Amino acid sequence: MSHKIVPFLALFVCLALIMPALNCAPRDPLTETVIKADLIALGTITDNRTDVVTIVSDNSTGKRAYTIFTLSVEKVIKGNPDTKEVLIKVEGGPIGEAYQVPTGAYFAISDRILALLQLKEDNIYTIPYAGIVWFESTTTGAKSIERLPDSIGRIAKNMLVQDIPIAMDETISMPAGPVKRPDGVNCRLLIPRN
Repeated sequence: MSHKIVPFLALFVCLALIMPALNCAPRDPLTETVIKADLIALGTITDNRTDVVTIVSDNSTGKRAYTIFTLSVEKVIKGNPDTKEVLIKVEGGPIGEAYQVPTGAYFAISDRILALLQLKEDNIYTIPYAGIVWFESTTTGAKSIERLPDSIGRIAKNMLVQDIPIAMDETISMPAGPVKRPDGVNCRLLIPRN
């Protein structure tokens, strides 16, 4: 084993042993997505349309397709509780006879989703990685393994730990397992935040 690798392995082993003792595990993607979300909502996809954008670069011109889905909002967990309908923009969709493959979440009309959304333009949101927490498709029959109340409870517990106000005015069943806030200064020293 190279003499340069040994110190790195020693540091890795030390961190692996120390971090659990400090209650300082790396954040899961859900926590980061909850913090960054402008809107967390449960709703049904009611419509979609395609937006084709012409992209001009130095040497060429091309087209990029986006599909804009309409989400009819049933419940808001984070954000404005009076929100009734939002648009979700994802990459992919038809360009004339061709079809640009979607690179993110893609839905069918009547799909129900619990999504963590980030605002990009006036009432147009995008879905970050780990942004779809629960889904149910009437067209394909696919659905999340986790029950909807459990998904809402996991999000709500994450929000409580981060001191983020919950927009829902109803009782939420929280999961039994602990969700802990990192332990202040020690965690910041061990895990740099982006």
